[in-house]
Amino acid sequence: MLSLDHVPERLCVIGGGVVGLEFASVFRSFGSEVTVVEFAPEILPAFDGDIARRLRTALKKRGITVHTGSPVTAIHAASTRNGELHVSFERKGSISEIIADTVLMAVGRSPRLQDLNLEGAGIAHTPRGITVDEHMQTSVPGVYAVGDVNGLCPLAHAATAQSFAALAHMLGKPELAPNLEHIPAAVFTVPECATVGLTEAKAKEIHGEVVVRKSHYRSNGRALSCDATPDGLVKIVCTPDGRLLGGHIIGNAASELIHELAAHIHHGGTLSDLRRMVHAHPTLSELLAQAAGE
Repeated sequence: MLSLDHVPERLCVIGGGVVGLEFASVFRSFGSEVTVVEFAPEILPAFDGDIARRLRTALKKRGITVHTGSPVTAIHAASTRNGELHVSFERKGSISEIIADTVLMAVGRSPRLQDLNLEGAGIAHTPRGITVDEHMQTSVPGVYAVGDVNGLCPLAHAATAQSFAALAHMLGKPELAPNLEHIPAAVFTVPECATVGLTEAKAKEIHGEVVVRKSHYRSNGRALSCDATPDGLVKIVCTPDGRLLGGHIIGNAASELIHELAAHIHHGGTLSDLRRMVHAHPTLSELLAQAAGE
């Protein structure tokens, strides 16, 4: 996609994950007619459901067609030489078809391990990647694997953090190792989304009873004055005694706001800690304290 020398009139994106939705958003801004076809019941399957649903609604408002629960069954070129591609997918028991000029396959990545002779080196691995411990060390002492190749967290900043964890272990200085448990992630769509920690569903699965707090962009003066996403949302998931477990945001500057929640979660912070922190006015960051004090 990055090598295209033109803007396709009709773009079909197969996969409603981070990469697929970012390209869908970009090319819609360029003027393309965009359709997203996702196998899972909802886009952004790894994100909190409230955020994913709101993003799907926002994308549709921008003119992006989204089909969820729709496995692709075939892609074939038209019989004519006009460059059209026909994408067939199953939806609600029947086969549907869309026509596109360009098709983007954004169904995820997997590491290429077959030519590395890992078995010969005695390095354990699975189809998801090379097996590592918390220091990124493989089953062979002194051999480390960081980044997408270990399949833990396919994000650039996660790979960088993993490399520091490996280096700290090599040097015997554990105090230099970053915390890899609470890595924030962002989706640079319009509007932005961001997440850190546990989703509401995962938190309930692990902890049973949880508390959810929310604040809305439409109640924030800065958001209203800068024409930010009116349907934007800050969602905080915590234990009944207030310990923060997860933070999820959709709206303007979500990719920046998420780091305050990440810091609180990293240090075992509570709703009270977040609520008592003074935020400058008027700023979007007030949404965080507002959610904590709901």
